[in-house]
Amino acid sequence: LCWMGCCCGHAHPPQLVYRGVCQKVMYTGTWDAAVRISRTEGVFALWNGVTPTLLMIVPSAVLYFTSFDYMRNRGKDFVREKWHPIVPSISGVLSRSINVAVFSPIEMLRTKAQSENQLDYGKLKASIKGHISLNGWRSLWDGSRAQLLRDIPFTLVYWYLQERVKLRLAHHGTVLSNMGGAVTGGLVATLI
Repeated sequence: LCWMGCCCGHAHPPQLVYRGVCQKVMYTGTWDAAVRISRTEGVFALWNGVTPTLLMIVPSAVLYFTSFDYMRNRGKDFVREKWHPIVPSISGVLSRSINVAVFSPIEMLRTKAQSENQLDYGKLKASIKGHISLNGWRSLWDGSRAQLLRDIPFTLVYWYLQERVKLRLAHHGTVLSNMGGAVTGGLVATLI
């Protein structure tokens, strides 16, 4: 009857098990959960996982925006002027694809480490070796297809509209142009 690592002998829905321990109380909301976790594990438990996330997100953002800017700027040299409006969209899709290809295995390792609650790198290494021996190297990219199916439509529409809005608002100043880009991102994220 174990569920999600809990072996107390009772069947539990997954939300009642945290780090392999049965939780007697259901949280009533985000604030309730934050207060209870702070009381039982300390305030700093609310930031568990921030370090590995930042170690992955910062290089990921650098790779994405660097490759996007390079492809957008160079892409306009290789296509006719009538195609210039779609260059940012194509650059965004290519940059996102590269980013997913590079960071998907790292994301899988991070998720595996957090889900198994293994802070010991020796145990994590053994777990990853076991995962690869069972599922093969390609399994490191499990989830990338779903991520690309989510990210590519957003990227196509966002960069196309963002560049158009930025050009239209450029004569009103940087602040308004940036606000237009933010509104565009919010609308596209809501619609897609």
